[in-house]
Amino acid sequence: MSRLAEITRTVRWPVVALVAMIVTRTLALSSLCHQRYLTFHSYWPIDLANINQAIWNAAHGRPQKVTILYDGLREHFDHLLMALSPVYWFSDSIFWVFFLYTLIISSGLLAVYLLAKKTISGEVIPLFLALQYAVFPFLVRLNVDQLRGDLMAVPMLLFGFFFYSEKRFCPFMIFITGALVCKESVAAPVVIWGLYALMQRRSWKWVVAPILAGLGVLAFTMWIYNPMVLGVQYRHTHLGGLPENLGLGLFLDGASWIFLFKNFFSHTGLISGLSPLPMLMAAPLLGPVFVWPGLLQHPMWYHVLVPAVAFVVVSMVGGTKRLLSFFSGRRAGPSVVSVLMLAGAVLMVFEAGSSYRWYQQSDEDRAIWSLIDQIPRDAFVAAPPLVLPALSRRERVHSLVMKNRRGHDLDPMKADFILLNLNEVIWSKIADAPNVKKLDPQYFSIIAEIRKSPEWKRIGRKSDWELYRRNTRSSDADARIPAKILR
Repeated sequence: MSRLAEITRTVRWPVVALVAMIVTRTLALSSLCHQRYLTFHSYWPIDLANINQAIWNAAHGRPQKVTILYDGLREHFDHLLMALSPVYWFSDSIFWVFFLYTLIISSGLLAVYLLAKKTISGEVIPLFLALQYAVFPFLVRLNVDQLRGDLMAVPMLLFGFFFYSEKRFCPFMIFITGALVCKESVAAPVVIWGLYALMQRRSWKWVVAPILAGLGVLAFTMWIYNPMVLGVQYRHTHLGGLPENLGLGLFLDGASWIFLFKNFFSHTGLISGLSPLPMLMAAPLLGPVFVWPGLLQHPMWYHVLVPAVAFVVVSMVGGTKRLLSFFSGRRAGPSVVSVLMLAGAVLMVFEAGSSYRWYQQSDEDRAIWSLIDQIPRDAFVAAPPLVLPALSRRERVHSLVMKNRRGHDLDPMKADFILLNLNEVIWSKIADAPNVKKLDPQYFSIIAEIRKSPEWKRIGRKSDWELYRRNTRSSDADARIPAKILR
């Protein structure tokens, strides 16, 4: 008991509270991610499958290798995602990918707490600021909905801000470099960071290093990596249909301002307006809401904006400090600010309420999994987008309806097994896919071809789902199929 009492005295309660918040957020959101995976409620399953296949392949000596949307390396400079791959050395469950991914994002609570503790006296308000980050609706929503390198950039940028405030150059550059390898889009605000350091009259290394690092990643991605991987120039600069008029009138677009207010500045986020300079560094990330019409129409693209959360949270820390200075000399000041922040956190949880929904596994879900269990792990499989995440822990898998963007033939009819739904091509249970209705006729022509071809044999049917395997014993594909399946 004396030893326990000694430990209790040495461990400060704010540390315990901070660790509890990190653990709770990590367990809760990673469990929600996994349950959505089990019930086929992933928001954009074809991308989840594409990214998870790259991670799984990396664990097996094939970094960034994918076959779902195209056959080759992933086109984005998001290599930090491959840091998740070692979990597949110890377990074949995607849960641990979600867990490590969410833990990395949740580590941002520590960065926010350290940054706030440096500038704000006391323990309670820095913890409340960390809580704002933990329940930030836009970040929670995307954490549960998508597996993206963009989200991992948020804690990297926050730790970068902390070490920038500490004037510790080496750890600052380590975390900035980590943010840059989360996604090439992070390069633009990192370049602005160098200009921010120039405005603050930092020494030249603080100015030059971020600018060179950011420009280096942009140049490498656009002119070396992407042309090497895709065989064409960097294709993400078109912004999905750029408006013809790029004048100042764009900034009068009410829909864009409403989107920004709702996702970044509502509730406690308004405090960031009291210290806007760090937030302005995120202008290249937030700017697309004014020039990219498709961005406001479909959440599948929201991930490109999410690194801006780091800059907004840093502005919230500065804004809170200014708000406290307004109450300087008033004993009730910190209590009022604490109540406001707690109320803001509660409102944030309610705003992201649907993201916390726990989906129950249906009879159809169990039917799909029973068919998937009949497919050998080393077989080449083709399937509709909805079920691709469940098949993504294998070297080769194709979508039944997506065209290869790299000009190579990705013929799903060459697969060993085909899993399909008889009634429709299902993209997601919770998302309407934009501009893909033109692929429906292609999908139904595939169904018709499979059913009339003697090359395919149906080996299972559950609900509206059917599983086919290639019926030609002498084919190279069948040589890889275990005899018990062929029987």
